[in-house]
Amino acid sequence: MSVKLRLPQPEGFDIEASWYYRDGEVLPVPVDYSKLAEKQRQRLLNEAKEITSDWKTELELGTISDDDKVRLTQWMEYIKAVKALDLSTATDEISFDAINWPERPDAAA
Repeated sequence: MSVKLRLPQPEGFDIEASWYYRDGEVLPVPVDYSKLAEKQRQRLLNEAKEITSDWKTELELGTISDDDKVRLTQWMEYIKAVKALDLSTATDEISFDAINWPERPDAAA
């Protein structure tokens, strides 16, 4: 079976995108920017957790090098800053784009 969309399609329409049909119109699904920001925060925290996991184990075992201890501290400060962000203001594309995400410690190197 094949379905062919013959309605006028809005600019930027893509069959893979999130669209819905209502009252004779094909409309984009509204973006929940607050939810999108929270997903970004979680992605950043997951990356940081992956990067720091070995250092945390080494710290617990007392085998961490001084350099890695400094790096772990920098990453923990980064994690704290990411967690502290107020994302409730992300209500539209402009406010989402204005979120001042902390710089990753390895980006400063």
